[in-house]
Amino acid sequence: MDKTLTEKHSLKNIKKGTIFGYISLALNIASGFLFVPLILQQLGNQYGLFSLATSIINLFLVDFGLSSTANIFLTRKRIEGDTDGLKDIIGIFYKLYIILDLFFLAFFVGYYFLIGNIYRGLTPAEINDFRIVFIICIGYSLISLPATTLDGIISAHEEFGFLKIADLVQKIVYIILMIFVLYFRLGLFIFVLAHAVSTIAAILLKYLYVRFKLNLKANLKVKFTKTIIKPILFFSIWTAIISILARFPYNLSPNILGVVSDSDNVTIFGIASTIEGYAYLVSAVIAGFFLPKVARILKQTDKSTHHELEKLAKIVGYIQLFIIGLLLAGFVACGKQFIALWIGDFEKYKMVYYGTILILFALFLIIPLTIYDNALYLKGCVKQIAIIDLISITIFVALCFFLSHYLGAFGACLSILISKTVNLIGRMILYRKFLSVNVLSFIFSTYLRFVLPVILTSSLVFVFNNNLVSWKNLIVSIICCIEIYITLAFLFIDKEILTSLKNTLFKRSA
Repeated sequence: MDKTLTEKHSLKNIKKGTIFGYISLALNIASGFLFVPLILQQLGNQYGLFSLATSIINLFLVDFGLSSTANIFLTRKRIEGDTDGLKDIIGIFYKLYIILDLFFLAFFVGYYFLIGNIYRGLTPAEINDFRIVFIICIGYSLISLPATTLDGIISAHEEFGFLKIADLVQKIVYIILMIFVLYFRLGLFIFVLAHAVSTIAAILLKYLYVRFKLNLKANLKVKFTKTIIKPILFFSIWTAIISILARFPYNLSPNILGVVSDSDNVTIFGIASTIEGYAYLVSAVIAGFFLPKVARILKQTDKSTHHELEKLAKIVGYIQLFIIGLLLAGFVACGKQFIALWIGDFEKYKMVYYGTILILFALFLIIPLTIYDNALYLKGCVKQIAIIDLISITIFVALCFFLSHYLGAFGACLSILISKTVNLIGRMILYRKFLSVNVLSFIFSTYLRFVLPVILTSSLVFVFNNNLVSWKNLIVSIICCIEIYITLAFLFIDKEILTSLKNTLFKRSA
């Protein structure tokens, strides 16, 4: 496949992946809002047993950076056109995941027999129910762990449309099963099995696609050698650190607030981080689609490499900033109404509004760095990225203990913003050093283009928004916010980026 056809194939699948990604995300959010109250109503306290089982498994079941490492190594082999090497790498990662599975199986078997001693607050009947739920959750979780390699294979072949279709199928299967569970009141165990069946259905679909559509079969006869294993383990250790630290402030802040503040501030931060979590999901849908394209650019040896990478980074950064900028402006303008309608007591939870603005701005700083981060990963600069992350997390922990003592949840959110700013500066230094990026040009073409649209949109809608708190008024405000923001964003857009966007989005990709 020549370069032109490859790029057309890539663009076509990025478009498909984006469309199906947002459909899947919307379905996930909608089903969550719809089903959770109904599930709680039917299962009552039994729902807590499922939450407890999944929280334990999620706490201990980590892949030590193998999924990110697999994505990088599989992409490299595919871009190099080394099919035999690709099959060898798949076999290596399958074996590594099987070893991990056996380790976790032994750990969870031991944990299973200690459940009665650990959870003394549960009744004997709840202990018995919990054991069954725990077994089901362990079963499909241990199947899911090695299956992450399938995602890496499909992503390396840039079949993003299918990858998101598989996620969509999982959501649809889950919704259908959940309707049956709720309608026929089938109870806790069938509810948990619905999760297992929908997860395994998506895994089976991906496996069949890899095996028969991509015609790839793992070489399980490949042997572990120092030449193969050493770079994989080195890479996975540092990527594990990066993965853990990525959401570390949001997981640690409630604990710090519990030490230096009170439960009200823990609750406030929890609500703010939930809103930020949804904003992250919305703005990061396209984040995983460009690794193969970046790998192709870096493989080139001519002078166009730097220009193509810079061009792609600005386009993708602009798109992601456009999305997160809209969410930030919308929340500044309409957040008070939303909190009053959603939670019901704005005066009690007003710090949710101010704290959320801070962590949404922190997201605004970090989210557009996808392309340059991918380039650093492909160049093997994971150690340097991890060191920058460790420095920013150290600053966060010190600030969070200090600021949260005086400012509560707002202090925790401010600590996140400051640490993310430090992280941004550190990454810009890495981009300059290892990728020869013109940092000022990137900042001017992306970040600075959205400062005025965000400020003007939020200010205009906020000023003209009346004090009537109603869903109708909120919807009208949101519509006005979207219209003003889109208009201003295109007024301030970099002309080179606009031309590139037109060429990229509207040219034929068949």
